[in-house]
Amino acid sequence: MRTAQSAMGQFASKVVFGGEEGEELQSSNPLEDLVIDAELSKDATLPDYATTGAPSMSLYPKQTVQLDPGVPTLIETGVKLELPYMLAAQVTGPRELAERRILIHTEFLGCDSRETIQVLATMTAGGEAIHLLPTDVVGHLTILPVARPELRQSGGAL
Repeated sequence: MRTAQSAMGQFASKVVFGGEEGEELQSSNPLEDLVIDAELSKDATLPDYATTGAPSMSLYPKQTVQLDPGVPTLIETGVKLELPYMLAAQVTGPRELAERRILIHTEFLGCDSRETIQVLATMTAGGEAIHLLPTDVVGHLTILPVARPELRQSGGAL
């Protein structure tokens, strides 16, 4: 098993934006052996990819949650990740919830995140309360590499 740090270094060295005519592009995935530890509380569901080509894992509520119109609600997933340095996780909402007038607030998690993943959801005002079941996808979890460039002031005030 590769470490995240060595896998990230290999990833950077294998990115190909184009090549000379006749050259083959790199087709292997240097992160295919990357494993991230996840802790689960009782009744939580381990996030997983819905399909082979899905870029994100599905997140599920740990228990049934009631959403009231206009009231922001934290949805506990019972999942805690141990992200390695230089990886981040982004939580976004599925289209199916947007179609039901439920906004999932985007969140980023880093290697210093120590809490279980909670998805913040707000149902638009004017409707009836609804219940999300432990079988409903409440978010998509995407693991991403992180760049940490230094910022330098380049000119005067705007």
